[in-house]
Amino acid sequence: MNHRWVAGGMAVGVIAVAAVFWVVRQTPDSTPAPVEAKSSPAPAEGEGRRSISIYQLATPSVSPPEKVRRVYSLVQNYRQVLRNRGGPPLSSNREFTTALTGRNALKIQFLPPDHPSISGDGELLDAWDTPYFFHVLSADSLEVRSAGSDRVSFNADDLVFPPPRPGDSLQSVIRSKPTAP
Repeated sequence: MNHRWVAGGMAVGVIAVAAVFWVVRQTPDSTPAPVEAKSSPAPAEGEGRRSISIYQLATPSVSPPEKVRRVYSLVQNYRQVLRNRGGPPLSSNREFTTALTGRNALKIQFLPPDHPSISGDGELLDAWDTPYFFHVLSADSLEVRSAGSDRVSFNADDLVFPPPRPGDSLQSVIRSKPTAP
């Protein structure tokens, strides 16, 4: 009895395969028409702000606060990708720039080494050609600071991303530090 079921199943399988081949042979051979590439519409005013080119860090068409935000995003992307991959902790501008240019545990390049915003000393420069200050707040948090147009850090015209909240910024620590008598 079992032999009949096996033989019947095999016969059905052979018929099914033959039917598929017969249908495929009966279908006319058609090559799909090429699909025309469509250009995407230009972003509306204000759109696309978050996806500026890395090269735009060195152009005057991008605002200095947006450049600081973009540098912060680059560093956060680096930190996310290389999380738990070992390597020394980063603290100085030169260390961050070295890591972003591909000298990191995974050899991933987030920024080309010949980027116009990198100084001859290997530091990432802001809109006023002053090195950014990277303040690591914790293992998961940091802020990026530009000295601003006066090129003096830790005063009123500095640009900081993310914007500081009371108590977690280096600036708030400096302001709350008691002065010597």
